[in-house]
Amino acid sequence: MFLFNGKTNKGSGKKGFTSTSFVTVLHEGFVRKDKTFSNLKPNSLQLKANKGFTLIELLVVIAIIGMLSSVVLASLNSARAKARDARRIADLKQMSTALEFFYDQQGRYPTSSGGTCWDLCTSTSHWQYFKNCLSLGQNCGFSLSNYNPVMPSVPDDPLDDPSVSQGSSGYVYTTGWDGSRGSDRYLLRTRLENTDNSALDSDSDGGWRNASDGGCNDPWYCIKVGVPF
Repeated sequence: MFLFNGKTNKGSGKKGFTSTSFVTVLHEGFVRKDKTFSNLKPNSLQLKANKGFTLIELLVVIAIIGMLSSVVLASLNSARAKARDARRIADLKQMSTALEFFYDQQGRYPTSSGGTCWDLCTSTSHWQYFKNCLSLGQNCGFSLSNYNPVMPSVPDDPLDDPSVSQGSSGYVYTTGWDGSRGSDRYLLRTRLENTDNSALDSDSDGGWRNASDGGCNDPWYCIKVGVPF
């Protein structure tokens, strides 16, 4: 321990010691606090600084992180679904425009009798025939004259999986069914994931094979040209 006591006499003109004492103490285990000294336990400050989280605190943090992750994931999935729906609507509108260019060139719409399946038979599927017609001028149901491709790349549904049959739930083109077929009409159809999409308020509702099947009601998005129902 190092100890220094002293005092100075004011007005004496001499350096000396005063009646006001002061003490400076340097000693392991002692600190000064308002002119008093307290003995602290060794390493007590270090132990307090190294104190970790309790199990309950960790569980609370994990629960909060889990809830936030769920909210973020749900929002992300919803945003992705809306983006896919926006693409579906844009795709069908582009195909509709291409079909009008096709009609201007050929005087009729493609009327292929259809492929051997919806999609899994690949080169001979209904949808592939339609894509071949617009992009290559093949499988259109009649011979074309002076054809300029109206849509070089015809898109597929954003969730299309070539290894799994979508049946008629992907993109669909038809010129009618049974007695309603005709070269002056067509129907494009797709299913939207978001049933609250405002585009469903302005599309063509009703049937798609006949007037009563409801195949174009929400959440189905349809574009009809010349279809009598």
